[in-house]
Amino acid sequence: MKTMEQIEILLQSQRPEVEEMIRDMGMGQSAVEQLAVYCVLLKKEYENLKKTWTASGELADKLRKDLVSSKSKLQTVYSELDQAKWELRVAQKDLQNADKEITSLKKKLNDVVGNLEPSTSGQ
Repeated sequence: MKTMEQIEILLQSQRPEVEEMIRDMGMGQSAVEQLAVYCVLLKKEYENLKKTWTASGELADKLRKDLVSSKSKLQTVYSELDQAKWELRVAQKDLQNADKEITSLKKKLNDVVGNLEPSTSGQ
């Protein structure tokens, strides 16, 4: 348990603290073995951090690609929306023109019907 605590301290320490820890270990075979254990554990931690860094980079790349794709899709939807708005304006204008034409034709029809009816005052 003490070794794990020392490793935690080592991982979070600055150079002077690490040097002090090494001095506190002393000399001899056990100090060398303890340093070897620390080195192995630090290497494992370093490898884990490298894997995490790589995975984070890959995730960031994937998210960037997804963002570009989403922006492209959004732009396509906006273009389609603009096209639909334009088509709606054209259709509304056509409808207004058709309403005017219907009104004009009704008026002409009423004029023609009125001219075709026999006049009651002249007979």
